Amino acid sequence: MPYWFFHYAAAELITHLVRLTLSNGTPHQAWKLAVVAPVPKVTSPKILSDLRPISVTPILSRLVEKQIVRKYLTPNLPTKLLEDQYAYRPTGSTTTALVDITHHITLMLETNTYMR
Repeated sequence: MPYWFFHYAAAELITHLVRLTLSNGTPHQAWKLAVVAPVPKVTSPKILSDLRPISVTPILSRLVEKQIVRKYLTPNLPTKLLEDQYAYRPTGSTTTALVDITHHITLMLETNTYMR
């Protein structure tokens, strides 16, 4: 097939793949594969525990997973479970998590004598 076909039909092809995945309930076989790359934790790794495995998954599978979580899982979870979670939230970040834990530690230091 000529390259221009994929250029003009990319959105339709992606939409078809995503709809097929959602209707079947199973992801495409290629979406289940990941390339695992060892990334060193230290400057010169000598043993296997000095390496951290990083999984590189297809972008489409990550986008569909995020959409499924946002549309189907998150609305069905009790809000009490998500109060201290910071991932996949518009206001969630590592900075927000650090501010929250600092706030809780400060409160505990002010009100409890046994807090260290």
